[in-house]
Amino acid sequence: MFAAHAANNSALADSFTAAVFSTLCWALVDQLMPAVGRVPMVGASGAVMAIVVLYVLYYPRREVLLFFVLPIETWLLLVIYLGYQGLMLIQELRISEGAQAGAGVAFASHLGGALYGYLYKTFDLRYSRWMQHRHRPRLRVVSPEIRERDRATTLPTPTTRSANMSGPRPSSAAFFPEEQLDARLDEVLAKIAREGRTGLTDEENHILQEASRRARDRRSDRV
Repeated sequence: MFAAHAANNSALADSFTAAVFSTLCWALVDQLMPAVGRVPMVGASGAVMAIVVLYVLYYPRREVLLFFVLPIETWLLLVIYLGYQGLMLIQELRISEGAQAGAGVAFASHLGGALYGYLYKTFDLRYSRWMQHRHRPRLRVVSPEIRERDRATTLPTPTTRSANMSGPRPSSAAFFPEEQLDARLDEVLAKIAREGRTGLTDEENHILQEASRRARDRRSDRV
């Protein structure tokens, strides 16, 4: 439940960013249009286009049925579609006074969403990754006296050392801060979507278990 909640929040933020970027692209092109040729924009087709481009970048050789009949690979279908959108946008920019533009379609928003999908994949613009870097713990200066005192109080005795060696070793995921665990969890969920649960390593399984444990702790604290 915690894993699904974190993934949904990250996907919602990324989709919202794609919608904002495509809207800004449309607004920029709209200022270059003649007053009578401007096209209003309604909906989130730019964000949808970003998701489509991102899917094609991950799975360029997947086949779909064009008109439910003709099999065609996704990368070729995307090239044809974006080419058509570009030609229609050029036609809009060259439109004369008093003519009707583009049948009321915001082509600039679609192309802006496609551009954002490419940038998102190329530069890894995930919201969870950005939040991880933003909340990264800062370095602090510790005096040598305090460091030696803490080290002396935490040195294991022979009894505790043997107990630790005989007991189960904790997973490294248990020591992740909340932001780092969320970012690693997003990567594991994406891998599950691509390859399935059987392709996970021991560390990735530990990340899922640790995220589930923390979610249970939060629920028990609320109760």
